[in-house]
Amino acid sequence: MLLKLHVWRRSLYLKRNCNDISARLKAAKRLPFVGKTRIIFSWFLDGFSNHPGAMSVFPGLIVLNAEWAARLILIDDVDVKNAFRFTVGHEMMHQLGDYTFWETFTKDKRFVNWVGEVHADYGGSKLAFEGRVEEAILAVRYKAKELKIDRDSQGHWSLIRIIHLIL
Repeated sequence: MLLKLHVWRRSLYLKRNCNDISARLKAAKRLPFVGKTRIIFSWFLDGFSNHPGAMSVFPGLIVLNAEWAARLILIDDVDVKNAFRFTVGHEMMHQLGDYTFWETFTKDKRFVNWVGEVHADYGGSKLAFEGRVEEAILAVRYKAKELKIDRDSQGHWSLIRIIHLIL
C-alpha cells in the first residue's frame, strides 16, 4: 500500500502514468543472475525518499526502496534499467558471500569497508553486464547524477571513484 502510494505521488510530480505496478515490478525482478535470491521493493527501507537505495543484510533477500519501484515504472528507460541492474548486481555480490566487514574501531575502518564495497561494485558490474564495461559506466554515471550526493563516506566510496576504477 505505501509502496503504491509512493509511486502514485512520484507519478504526479513526474507527470507520468503509473499502470500495472505489480506486474511491471515482477517483470523487473526477473534478472538472470539473481538465482533463488528474493528481491522485494519496500517503502519501509527509507520512507518517501526520492533517492534510489538498496540493501542486502539478510541472506537470500535484496530489498530495494520505493524510489526504485517508482523509477522503473514511471521513467522506464535504458539508464534506469542499467542502474537497477548494477544495484542488484552489487547487492547480489553481498549475497554470494562478499559481505562487507564493517570495521568501526580502528583508524583503518575506511580502508577495510571500502575493500568490501569495491568487490561488490566490481563483481556486481560483471554479474549485471557480463563484462560490458560501457554499460556499467553508464549505470554508475546515472546513479552519481541522480543521487546528487556523491562523496566518500566511511562505508562507501564515491561513485566517481568507481567510474575511475572501472576505466
